[in-house]
Amino acid sequence: MNVLFPVDGSPQAKNTMYWAYSLLDPAETQVHLLHVVYWTEGALVRDDELESAKLILAESRAFWESRGFSVAASETVLGTPSAAICQYADEHQVDQIIMGSHGYQGFKKLWMGSVSEGVFKRAKQPVLLLAHTKDPVVHVSHLEKASLRQSGDSPQRVVLPVDDSDAALNTMAWACHFLDASHTELHVLHVIDTVLKNDASQAQAQDLLAKAEALFKRNGFKNIVVTLKEGIPAHEICHYADTVKADEILIGAQGLSNRPEILMGSVSEYVYKHAKQPVIVVNNGVEKMLTISHAKGVRLSE
Repeated sequence: MNVLFPVDGSPQAKNTMYWAYSLLDPAETQVHLLHVVYWTEGALVRDDELESAKLILAESRAFWESRGFSVAASETVLGTPSAAICQYADEHQVDQIIMGSHGYQGFKKLWMGSVSEGVFKRAKQPVLLLAHTKDPVVHVSHLEKASLRQSGDSPQRVVLPVDDSDAALNTMAWACHFLDASHTELHVLHVIDTVLKNDASQAQAQDLLAKAEALFKRNGFKNIVVTLKEGIPAHEICHYADTVKADEILIGAQGLSNRPEILMGSVSEYVYKHAKQPVIVVNNGVEKMLTISHAKGVRLSE
C-alpha cells in the first residue's frame, strides 16, 4: 500500500509520523514523502527554502528507513500545498494520505489548517487526519504503547462512534483494515440525539449496534464494548472517551450530522476540537477504502 505523508518539519507532522509508525506494517507499506514549497507563478523561491526542504525530507526519510520501512519517493515540489498534495497522490497511485490537522499554514484560529482542509475536501483517496491535543514530545508515547501492545500487556482502547451513514461504514472498514484486532479494546458507541429522537430511535440504534458488533467480530475483534447513550452526540462522545480512559477516538468525517455543507459535520468538528484524546478523522473516500479493505480480506458483510 502506498501511503503519502506531507511533511513540513512542524511538530505536528513529526508527531503524525510517530503515530503512524505504531499503526502501519513495514512489510505492506511504501512510504511517500512530499514537501511543498509555497509558490505562485512569477514568484521567486529562496535558496534557504530549498535547503530547508532537503533537511526536512532527509530527516523524514531517516525516520522511516531506520524503522524498516521502504521509502518509495521523497520529493520537493513547488505550488499551492493542498493542490500539490492531491496532484501527487493522483499521479503516484497513492492509496492513502496521512497528515496532521495543522502544520502547513498552521492557523490555529481555524479548526483545521487551510491545507488540511483543502486536501480533505479535494483528495480522491482516503485521507486520515490526526488531531493532537497533547504536547508532541509527550505524545511520542505512541511508540511505547505499540511495544506494550505487541507484548500483550496493554490493549489500545479506541472509541468509535457509529451511525447508519456511509461515513461510518468507511470508518469501520478503516478500523478493520488497520487496527490490531488482537490488541484493541474497541468501544462502539452510538448516541441517540435527544433533539431528533422518535419512537423508533431505540430499536434502530440497537439494530445498528448489533450489526456493527457483528462486523467487527467477523474481522477478528474479540474485545468489543457496545454502548448506547442519549444526549447531545458531540458532548456524549467526548464524555464517554474520558470515562473509559480512551487512547484514541476514531470518527468519520461526516454522517453524525445532517449538515453536509460543513466539512466534517458539527459533531465530528466538535469532537476534533474538544476531545482530550488524539482524534483520528477518516474522510469519505468510501469506494477507495472499501476496495483496500476487500483486498486486505476485511469482511464487511456475511
